Amino acid sequence: MATSRPTEPRRPQTREARSGASRVLGSLLLVAVLAAAVPRTAVAALSAHASPKIANYYLHWTIDELDARELARWDLLILDMELQERSPEMLREIRRRNPDVVILAYITAGEIRTDAAQLSDSAPLRAKLANRIQQSWYLKDAGGNRRTFWPGTWILNVTNRSPAANGERWQDVLPRFVKEEVMSSGMWDGVFFDNGWDDITYFAHGPVDLDGDGRNETAADANRAWQEGLRQIYRRAREVLDPDYYVFQNDGPMYYADVQGQLFENFPKGDWTLTQQQIQRTARGGIPPAVPILNSNTGNTGRFTEYGNMRFGLASALLNDAYFSYDYGDQDHGQWFYYDEYDANLGRAVGSARRVDGASGNFAAGVWRRDFERGAAVVNAGGAAKTVALGGDFEKLRGTQDPRVNDGSIVDEVRLVARDAVILRKPLEDVTGGTFPNGAFTRMFNREGVTLRNGFFVSDARFGAGETVIRTDLDGDGAADVVGTDGRRVRILLANGRSANLLPYGDKLSGRINIAVGDVTGDGAKEIVTAPATTGNALIRIWSLDGREAAPPFHAYDPRFPGGASVAVGNLDGEGKEEIVTGAGPGGGPHVRVFSGDGRVRDRGFFAYDPRFRGGISVAVGELTGDGRAEIVTGAGPGGGPHVRVFSGTGTPRGQGFFALDRRNTAGISVTVTDVDNNNSRDILVFTRDLTLAAELGSTAVAVR
Repeated sequence: MATSRPTEPRRPQTREARSGASRVLGSLLLVAVLAAAVPRTAVAALSAHASPKIANYYLHWTIDELDARELARWDLLILDMELQERSPEMLREIRRRNPDVVILAYITAGEIRTDAAQLSDSAPLRAKLANRIQQSWYLKDAGGNRRTFWPGTWILNVTNRSPAANGERWQDVLPRFVKEEVMSSGMWDGVFFDNGWDDITYFAHGPVDLDGDGRNETAADANRAWQEGLRQIYRRAREVLDPDYYVFQNDGPMYYADVQGQLFENFPKGDWTLTQQQIQRTARGGIPPAVPILNSNTGNTGRFTEYGNMRFGLASALLNDAYFSYDYGDQDHGQWFYYDEYDANLGRAVGSARRVDGASGNFAAGVWRRDFERGAAVVNAGGAAKTVALGGDFEKLRGTQDPRVNDGSIVDEVRLVARDAVILRKPLEDVTGGTFPNGAFTRMFNREGVTLRNGFFVSDARFGAGETVIRTDLDGDGAADVVGTDGRRVRILLANGRSANLLPYGDKLSGRINIAVGDVTGDGAKEIVTAPATTGNALIRIWSLDGREAAPPFHAYDPRFPGGASVAVGNLDGEGKEEIVTGAGPGGGPHVRVFSGDGRVRDRGFFAYDPRFRGGISVAVGELTGDGRAEIVTGAGPGGGPHVRVFSGTGTPRGQGFFALDRRNTAGISVTVTDVDNNNSRDILVFTRDLTLAAELGSTAVAVR
């Protein structure tokens, strides 16, 4: 989940100096050989990223473990090329944490630091590059004076009028340097060229002499030559690099057809309509995959809690499938500002953006909306506040940073001030990947007990009230199948139309059955695990999808115990095979035990609550901490308060737990762990069959800690 607030901005730096000067820490990471580069078997798939797609433009020359952990949360990273020399192990750590991340190497297309040749320790790649630059390749005016835009840098002459040295110019040397010294490391998915300027006389602060004849060119002539020179750099980079590498550039909208992606820095630069048109042109007319990145920021103020400014940029990016970056400003791209909205996980877009307060043509300023599989983005780019009807119920995010806006409420209209936006979710209606009692009311928590979404009733009309149901892919075909209980029977309904019925305990069982699904035999196929729910002797049985017994049955507790058991399946030890976890049913103490698929006791067990409690417990298994090992989650049965607890696979408590409902309620709860809102994070779902309580909670329930 998102951090409770964005990190504090770091110290501003000059543009090219911002890439590393403030992070040079006295003691350098000495890398004798760039060994064990991350294997680059394929380009990270941009198509795998769902909205909102987030990018980080982060230009420090070193990163530490904390940086790597935070940066791994983004979909696309623009990182300084020096990291492959200064912090290679941290680049590997980012990829280890996020295999789908796209990482681009930052390099300036038309600038070099004035001291680059002396930076062999702190910026070895810049030093190498500086040593390849001929004196005649610096941009000068008619008086022979070198030109500069950003303090501490020289502008290079990227044009064909620059004097050649050994038959080469800067636009030949730079792409080859990128190939030989940067992409050869195997650490990058492509290159990101800064300085996508179109008006060189503006950035050089005056006229320039491109051919060294002692006469300044006209502005129009100089700009044409400069633009062609940049296009040559982009074109030659694409020619010399492997086709799988991306070539992106910064802030030159006119070059959209020459690159595979570009960043729009300092959005919206005073003209929202023009920038949106340029972003759309990039997405439609650039070289595939044609990726626009919208960079919004605090305007070098550090006021990162102006959430409306961030939302305005993010929602504007969502209108055109752009990646979104938010940071301090162009004086220091180097923060991990992470906002509640980044975790909205809206899915794929459903149709194009449309204006809701007027004609939609050409991104005229006004109120715009775009719908997604799991929500919507609404942005007010006009000059006055507007109330916007949504045409149905949507759920506001439940955030910690701006609860005035993100209060988790269900709304059918929103009011937006000028230059603000809101990200909305569709209310949840279904549970996949975890068992649920049919017809129960469910609420969703993280492992600390923080309410994540509004509660809802979940049911499947094919099964009776109170029966146990799980929707998951059983046979590996990518489609959701269903397993559910029907009195004494277990029904298996595959998406391909096949079905099977089990009678695990014969036709004399007087109570219900609990079920779980997972690969407990280690054969690569999922099995169905059953246990009597409240009667019977807690006999655990394991079934294949075709109704055959897949492993010998075993008793989870003393065969004389008549209270049944709850059951869950998960990978507790991080190894390949999943374990079976049981919780004693009514009449037994709140005893949790762990077994392998062949019935061997893996852990002697523990009591989740006071051993004197006899109401039975519900168990669930799922990874909640990101360490590759699943946790055990328990919920107290009838007679106990609605107390949820989290344990390691060996029974070590993960905190004190939380009360999912009013602690005075003793109707009993059941629990499951799954990713309900498709954000790649598992959450705890708590179910109650107390319909009176559910009606009172409605969709605005708040957890009682």
